[in-house]
Amino acid sequence: MTILLAVSCKEDNDEPEAVKVESISLSETSLSLEEGKTATLTATVLPDDAADKTVSWTSSDAAIATVDENGQVTAVKAGKATITATTTDGNKSATCEITVVAKTIPVESVSLSSTSLELEKGKTETLTATVLPDNATDKTVTWKSDDENIAKVDENGKVTAVKVGKATITATTKDGNKTAKCEITVTIKVESVSLNKTSLELEEGKPATLTATVLPANAADKTVTWTSSDETIAKVDENGKVTAVKEGNISITVTTKDGNKTATCTVNVLSAEAYLLKYGFTDSRDGTHYKAVKIGDQIWMAENLKHLPSVNPSSESSETEAKYYVYFYNGSDKAVAKQEPGYKTYGALYNWPAAKQSCPTGWHLPSDAEWTKLTDHLGGENVAGGKLKEKGTTHWDSPNKGATNESGFTALSGGCRRYDSGSFLDRGEAGLWWSSTESSSAKAYERGMGYDYEGVNRNGRNKSSGYSVRCVRD
Repeated sequence: MTILLAVSCKEDNDEPEAVKVESISLSETSLSLEEGKTATLTATVLPDDAADKTVSWTSSDAAIATVDENGQVTAVKAGKATITATTTDGNKSATCEITVVAKTIPVESVSLSSTSLELEKGKTETLTATVLPDNATDKTVTWKSDDENIAKVDENGKVTAVKVGKATITATTKDGNKTAKCEITVTIKVESVSLNKTSLELEEGKPATLTATVLPANAADKTVTWTSSDETIAKVDENGKVTAVKEGNISITVTTKDGNKTATCTVNVLSAEAYLLKYGFTDSRDGTHYKAVKIGDQIWMAENLKHLPSVNPSSESSETEAKYYVYFYNGSDKAVAKQEPGYKTYGALYNWPAAKQSCPTGWHLPSDAEWTKLTDHLGGENVAGGKLKEKGTTHWDSPNKGATNESGFTALSGGCRRYDSGSFLDRGEAGLWWSSTESSSAKAYERGMGYDYEGVNRNGRNKSSGYSVRCVRD
């Protein structure tokens, strides 16, 4: 019998073949990280029973993101990098795109280059917003005006003045809603200032008010200040009221607060006497203005008195009661009497009682002695008339002998009213003026001048006569 034995060629100690890696995948294929943050990627190697599941990790840009041997990714700076996991067995790979975003630094505050701003209408100014900290992530700001009818602002902080008024510009941060404000005042600037007078003459102790005109009329700030170059001569108050203190010359200056524009008035302060002689005076009782003249040391009115509190018919006569007459008028209507030709030139006629009470305050009817002092100063009664009479034949009949008026007295031939008949006569031929001195109980001294002689007559005349009046300064 033959026995067959089956013999295997396989050795008893042969190992099973190793399982190869077929694929690898990552827990994330894309990832966003903030600077400085980390995240760990997990690699899955298949098949599960692969013999060698070892992987290595690499970054495409370690300046943006790094990865360690365990797949921990660290964000370095903003940007993009690719993390790759590669198997040792089979060199299989998988990737994850890392996006690194800048670290968020919150806004803490915002401030503006100006907290208040004055702009002229139509002008522009750009405000600058400073957001802190300097490295804040989102430094975006928005701009807004609380009244765009007055001032508007664009997205760059450029402010445009629209019309006069006030508006508030606010800058607001997108991050944190922080705010800063600037108050805008829209103005119209002053261009000029002028005064109603550029020169002024004042009597000592007297005031005058200057008026300042600031242009344009709608300027926002028309405030002005007033100054005197010498307050010992003339001072000025905050309203432009100038008060003369003593003789001299000074300047009053007005200055605008806005723009420092100026205007000046020259003020010449005259003594009371100098002012009176230059400008005359106004009778406060009726508004009549009179010239004055200084002869020697006396100051006389250089015109006949026109004061007329009432008027009497020429037929009315009295030595004791005041009577007022107007040459050629024979009635009692004062308004009508003042329209009589010659009244404005020659003045009124007065009986002696009226003459004594008719001079304005500060003046008086000259005494006989004061008349004599006047004529003596002019060389005596024989020649004084020529020096007192107005020259020419406009208000004197020809020849108006010797008339030079070198004294400035300007005597006119106002005529008279006769005491007995009540008739008016002698206009053109004679001028007669009362004194305050009685020559008798029924008469008072007067002075007379005529067209045909150059002297001055002195006579006592009935008190009911109607003569002109010249007043002398007290």
